[in-house]
Amino acid sequence: MQELSDLSKKCLSNMPMMLDVILSTENELIKIFTPIYEDMKKYIEKELRSTKHYKVDEDNIEKGELYILTDSDGSLLPRFDLWYNIPFSRTSRGKSYRFEVIWGYLADEEQNAIYYQLSDISDYPKLDDSVKSSIKGQVPEEWRFGEAEQDIWIELDIDDTLSGEKVQKCADDFKEYVLKTFISILND
Repeated sequence: MQELSDLSKKCLSNMPMMLDVILSTENELIKIFTPIYEDMKKYIEKELRSTKHYKVDEDNIEKGELYILTDSDGSLLPRFDLWYNIPFSRTSRGKSYRFEVIWGYLADEEQNAIYYQLSDISDYPKLDDSVKSSIKGQVPEEWRFGEAEQDIWIELDIDDTLSGEKVQKCADDFKEYVLKTFISILND
């Protein structure tokens, strides 16, 4: 018969307390992220009015999705992910342009950060290397900048300096230096 390790016993004996702390922390994050969501959505809608035919995809907005120990497909992972997603798109002459503004908190085996991300999931991507380079040069150094093939993001570490104001400032800088710059090229 399989025996439980000392660590597992200790974890199980403290599980009610850990669950209470996780729930409390999640609620605090939601209180910080909810006004950011409202502000971010208004900002995106306002900025998109200056573009040709782009609009927020209301049917696919995700607000405060939470994944604990699973991924969105249900796979078991050591993960805590609270995230928000505001997609916007345009279809023109059979070409689909689709973008997502995603942010939240992610903790897994590799990272522990609050992040704000722009993803280009278009058939004909507009978030190319020159756009990424232009945006990267504008992002304040207090945030870590990251990029992948069709994504860019800024993030802040979870440490003793974390505060609601710092999370809000990172969101404001993301809007100013990433979104504003990117949305300005959508008319090209």
